[in-house]
Amino acid sequence: QQVEQDVVPDHGAGTVQGHGAGVLPKVVAGFEEVAEAHAEHGALGGHAGRLADQQGAGVDGLALGHCGECHTPRNALGGLRRDAWLTGAPNPDGRGKVPDITPAGLDWSETDIAYYLETGFTPEFDVAGGHMAEVIANMALLAPGDRAAIAAYLKALPGAK
Repeated sequence: QQVEQDVVPDHGAGTVQGHGAGVLPKVVAGFEEVAEAHAEHGALGGHAGRLADQQGAGVDGLALGHCGECHTPRNALGGLRRDAWLTGAPNPDGRGKVPDITPAGLDWSETDIAYYLETGFTPEFDVAGGHMAEVIANMALLAPGDRAAIAAYLKALPGAK
């Protein structure tokens, strides 16, 4: 079976629900570009080493790159605005806004974030809805260390610009 070069390999977690093979291409490369830019400009501060350790546990940027697809505003050509990474965006269905998940917009603890990614329940006793419910169903399949790594990354992001 021939596999496209830019498809994320299966690391034992199985195929992401709702996505066939090849639907998550280039996500890791896109995340790595953003992470390198943050690291180059010191945007992660003292968290860079800790994030590297947790990312080594298995998150590999896959989920983080996918977060940007909805939580990052787009420019006039439809590209992600890297200068506003994860700062929220208009909802693609035209109703409401996808929230800012940087520390400036989300005051949850790392534990709260990891729990939300596993269960869909917020610290405010709300529940994930819409497309995020599907994301949560997939995030729940990740190892706890992977969800913790995502939470650590989100808490280390610079605030909204």
